[in-house]
Amino acid sequence: MAAPQTTRKIEERNYEKHKVRCNQVNLQHSRAAKDNFMQVINTEKIGISVIQDPYLFQSRPIGITKRYRTFIAGEGKSRAAIVVSDTTIDALLIT
Repeated sequence: MAAPQTTRKIEERNYEKHKVRCNQVNLQHSRAAKDNFMQVINTEKIGISVIQDPYLFQSRPIGITKRYRTFIAGEGKSRAAIVVSDTTIDALLIT
């Protein structure tokens, strides 16, 4: 006699698709470009932004809202920043 066939219940997971919008910009140390950039983040709902040549004062980015997580790397003229505006994204700066 053959062994009875057992059926396994395959667990179906319903994952929500979470789309992340990314943006890359070169601000060239400009305050006006930074203001424009902040408007784009808000209107276009950008989740992660990569910034080349951010405008810094005393090693802090000027004009980027404090409610966003900002990571800065680099020294001198060769520096970049990452702005994470989506609260569902986990981010960590590794240098």
